[in-house]
Amino acid sequence: MKNIKILILGGYGVTGPYIARLLLQETGCKVILAGRNPDKAKGLADVLNNEFKGSRVSALRVDASDEAGMKRAFRKVDFVIVAAATSGYVEGVARAALEAGTDYLDIQYSSRKTAILYSMADEIEKAGRCFITEAGSSPGLPAAVIRYAANFFDEITEAHVGVMLRQKGGQKMRGAVYEMVESFKEYEALKYKSGRWKKAPLMGLLDSRRFDFGEPFPKKTCVPVVMEEMKKIPEILPSLKKVGMYMAGYNWLVDGVITPFIMLVLKLFPERGVKPMARLLQWGTTKFDKPPYGTIIKTDAVGVKDGKRKKLNLRIFHRDGYFLTAAPVAAAIKQYIDGTIRKPGVHMPGHVVDIDRFLKDLKSMGVEIAATSVTEKQ
Repeated sequence: MKNIKILILGGYGVTGPYIARLLLQETGCKVILAGRNPDKAKGLADVLNNEFKGSRVSALRVDASDEAGMKRAFRKVDFVIVAAATSGYVEGVARAALEAGTDYLDIQYSSRKTAILYSMADEIEKAGRCFITEAGSSPGLPAAVIRYAANFFDEITEAHVGVMLRQKGGQKMRGAVYEMVESFKEYEALKYKSGRWKKAPLMGLLDSRRFDFGEPFPKKTCVPVVMEEMKKIPEILPSLKKVGMYMAGYNWLVDGVITPFIMLVLKLFPERGVKPMARLLQWGTTKFDKPPYGTIIKTDAVGVKDGKRKKLNLRIFHRDGYFLTAAPVAAAIKQYIDGTIRKPGVHMPGHVVDIDRFLKDLKSMGVEIAATSVTEKQ
């Protein structure tokens, strides 16, 4: 499948162009940039065809609210990447891909979306289709980096992943901010301990964890969250006794004031509160934006190697958070093209990718990956 056709829904948005460039760079595929504005799609297609010296990129008008139109578009391609803020239309998009006989990948975080895809899992598997969900950096990398960290031990017993987001310019796209605020409704502060996931009280404020994200970034106190990809990790690595994922945001105002306020408002006004809270979040991330910038996935792991207890610090970094979302998508698509993860069903990349090759490809694309281990004194 070296010359497959891949349609990127939201191809001219924020993350879509990064994904398109990396696919053109890393594979021989043809790319169709799709969205509601054909002029924007055509303009970017012309730029990319000039940049990569050929005619591998084309443009197509596709509206996520038009299921019939999506089916017609998807029948022309082998694979659909959903890079637009369309989680509200997930069932229509997934249904169109399934009925068109097209494989699928998305980069959105939404437990509602994941539940819909899992409800379709039997149909997807019977149809022989491969659906990959929650690709990207966060979600997408936390489960993957824990699997990678496990390679440094004979037995891994603890893994704690911290995520810090500092994107230059803050959150600019209103649709993406709406989806982020919607995700706050689904917020769960969970930690895995003593064989089960436990809810942390007071929205996790009493179970925060401090991470050293490395120079030039400050040490940061992060609050616990849980994403669907993390829930299966103790099954994949049964030696784990403690697992957690923790998140820090853009700046002190967003982390300490705006985010708790948004969660309170959404509890009181779950529907009417979304738009005003999205505007507030966007203001907070842009108005108080300051360097240093970058997205960091930091993993602190503990385990046993050669009979000795060891600690591992694993740091994944890129100064551009949108690039760090796109690179794992491209790395996963490479394994889809050669058949490594092209299996019927609904999958999360952190669970199924060849992990060593996945991290190696990320590094070759320009993602910084550094690991240091220390043997504890007996």
